[in-house]
Amino acid sequence: MELLTNGYEERTLFAALVPEGTSLRKLRVAVAFFSDKTLIERTLDHPEGEVELVVSLRYPTNPDSLALFYRLPNVSVRWLDDAFHSKIYLCEYDDVRVAAAVGSSNLTRGGLLQNIETNLLLNRDEVEAIGLQNHFEHLWKRSVPLTPAALADYREAFRECERRQPPSGGPKPVKLHKEAESYVRFWNAVDLATEILSEPLNRHFADLPPYLALDHFWYYIGDWTEPDEINLLLERDGLVPTLTALFERYANWDQTATFHDFQREGIAKLQRLLAPAAIGSLTSEDARGAALCLHSIFRGRGRNRHHEKIAAHDIAEVRDVWNALLHEDAPLERRISQAMQRHANGQGIRGFGPSGIQELNGWYRPDECPIRNAKADQALGLLRLW
Repeated sequence: MELLTNGYEERTLFAALVPEGTSLRKLRVAVAFFSDKTLIERTLDHPEGEVELVVSLRYPTNPDSLALFYRLPNVSVRWLDDAFHSKIYLCEYDDVRVAAAVGSSNLTRGGLLQNIETNLLLNRDEVEAIGLQNHFEHLWKRSVPLTPAALADYREAFRECERRQPPSGGPKPVKLHKEAESYVRFWNAVDLATEILSEPLNRHFADLPPYLALDHFWYYIGDWTEPDEINLLLERDGLVPTLTALFERYANWDQTATFHDFQREGIAKLQRLLAPAAIGSLTSEDARGAALCLHSIFRGRGRNRHHEKIAAHDIAEVRDVWNALLHEDAPLERRISQAMQRHANGQGIRGFGPSGIQELNGWYRPDECPIRNAKADQALGLLRLW
């Protein structure tokens, strides 16, 4: 156990957490404020680097710094509200040592290097270090994942603070169903792929929303590409060259495919049947047709016949569930969470389970959110995007 104060001693908290000659393999941090990315970058320099970060979405936490990392497959970012003010650092190194620190330092340049900050440094075997790890786990479970919507809301509040205007306050965290949290991870992984593939997506499929073009790419990865080849390419070339090369190969393979016409037909049908002005008069036959536009239902139509179960369900409940999932004024992850909770409580639609709940918005709004299904999950896993 050691007491360290930045500003009074030559050694800083950053130097204590990353001693010269060490390789930081895992970083777990719970701090109120985050703006300096150096410690995270040092962790991600490790080939197996992994980061877990809990922050508060309030000034001076920097939304641009969060945006750099939160979608990476080996980084998980969660957040708590304004009451959160802890400062905990847990570091794991290649030699299996674990170091911990607790004190006054936020994950900012001032907190790590410049301010007069006092922190207690602990070794892995000390009782207090074990207690800190348990407390971090408690904070992790209590927090919620950072989503594009939450980050956008906070960015607006942050800019208000920068302009010295009275802040409107950041978003308030709402606990999500585990499947909704999983959808957020999926969405972040797809957005990372979209950024990497922005140029070939525009070159080959300029007439399609990127999420829609990627939906068929996931199918190609899962059914037409050998996992051993993907692993070999990832080990040899890394993520960006591998993903780009496989997408170019897919684009050439897809030139004669008619699948995108099938996609467009399904989207047009859903947008016609489930529009705000139309969903109130949805019939059972309409519900059957809309359900068959979803991969998760269409592919199992002969075996599971979920479309028939949906058509046989009370049509008023079908309208209510789908209207809330598609059109309620709330972030998508919250709408998914509410639908999942309703399903878990036995108040959902028969035949319309977790897969359909996470897929419907992607087909109805392919410009805004990705289409999640088993093929997409499989492809992202093979590509190590999550």
